[in-house]
Amino acid sequence: MAHERGAKVVLFTDAWLSPVAEFADVVLPARVEAPSPFDSLVAPMALVETLVAAVHARSGPAAEARMRAAEEASRGEAGT
Repeated sequence: MAHERGAKVVLFTDAWLSPVAEFADVVLPARVEAPSPFDSLVAPMALVETLVAAVHARSGPAAEARMRAAEEASRGEAGT
């Protein structure tokens, strides 16, 4: 739906690629194999955190102020 409405779609997926890749503008595959019976989310989470940090850094002071306000609100410090 987001793609149909003109949104840019960034997909974080595993090496086998989600079917959403067909609609994504950017596809960021990450390894999930681990030496255990379970897939690891370490690599995908690192990609997500890196992208969020880069967007935040490029957004400048307005993003910094908004992030600070959101953190204060989540701690119940708004208005104090």
